[in-house]
Amino acid sequence: MRLSVAPIVVAVLAFAGCDLKPSYVETSAEVDVFIAQNRWSAVCVALKNDRQDNLRRYTTQKIIELGGEVPEAIDCACKAVMDWPHGPYDEFTLEGMKGSRRDDLTECALPALQATQGGEQEKRIRLVTQIGAINSSLSQTTMLELLNDKTEDPAVRATAARGLTSVRDTYRTQLLERFTEDESPEVRAEIADVFANDEDETVVASLVKAAREDADGGVRAAALKSVVKLRLEETDAMVCDLMMSDPDERVRNRAVRSFKGSRRKLALDCLKKRLMTEEPSAMVRESTMVAIYSSPPGDYANKILCDAVGPFVRMYVDEVPVHKQPPGADILKHQNNRDYPNTHDCAKRALRQGGHSCWGRWYLADWVEQMGGDAHKPTCKGMEEPAVITFE
Repeated sequence: MRLSVAPIVVAVLAFAGCDLKPSYVETSAEVDVFIAQNRWSAVCVALKNDRQDNLRRYTTQKIIELGGEVPEAIDCACKAVMDWPHGPYDEFTLEGMKGSRRDDLTECALPALQATQGGEQEKRIRLVTQIGAINSSLSQTTMLELLNDKTEDPAVRATAARGLTSVRDTYRTQLLERFTEDESPEVRAEIADVFANDEDETVVASLVKAAREDADGGVRAAALKSVVKLRLEETDAMVCDLMMSDPDERVRNRAVRSFKGSRRKLALDCLKKRLMTEEPSAMVRESTMVAIYSSPPGDYANKILCDAVGPFVRMYVDEVPVHKQPPGADILKHQNNRDYPNTHDCAKRALRQGGHSCWGRWYLADWVEQMGGDAHKPTCKGMEEPAVITFE
């Protein structure tokens, strides 16, 4: 039997320190073997495999794990970012540089900013996100430059602001300036998110002011979300006020959600007021019920949901069939999920209160019936198959 000598020759040469360069590399296992053998030109071949995106990312990550001990490997990873035949840069090689904190690798990616200028916004946003994720000093200053560049698309500038989240203390002054002065609501809203849980007095004051006064509802909602996480006494009254009076449903919804799951009487009283006052937004109505439902076990939250059934059904369950009502009208679903033993009595009491539409009476009677009781279910306009109607 004749044995091939090729594998033996390869093994001998590898042992002798020769860096044989394969024509292609297909698997991460091969990359691991080449790294173990210090065959760096072979490792670099993996970065040219345009059919295996994850292989290029993996290879770059393994090279970076060496901590710069092998300059030739760092060099080929750097070149691979821009030496890409299918686009302005190889996003998977760049993705492998995430968290490396290396200025030299950041510098390798900067030409891609020029290459993507004026191109597809989605690709440029992804590029900015990836450069920011390197998290080196150069990537941070690049993010700041992009944030301040008024010629950039607001979505790109907002992405750059997000890239400064981990170093917001370092760039607090610059971020605050953009937050208070920038013309783009998208940029201001993103910076508000960057400042989440920041206890700096100037930041808190700016967030509170924005939550109350910013001209854009999205910014007000983002500012509110960030500042209420600090659970400051001064923000409670603001939250209650905004959930009732802000003209933008996004702000009212954010205010309601900030009290989700709270056991505090102050918060529950605010949510009760919101629940018992007519609200045009189905989203806000649903969030209010979920916020109260999510409160820790206790009679007070149970009572709020039960007491609200009658007024709620009168306000929202109109002459439209219940199975065609918009979301945010099924209050008994939340009451039942939280306090099942009292659902029958809550529905029965609300039914006795009267003043409901035909479909409102049908809805309440249906719940009484589901809970084992008896109640008359009227025939309402638009009823075609009452036997199969369900509230969704």
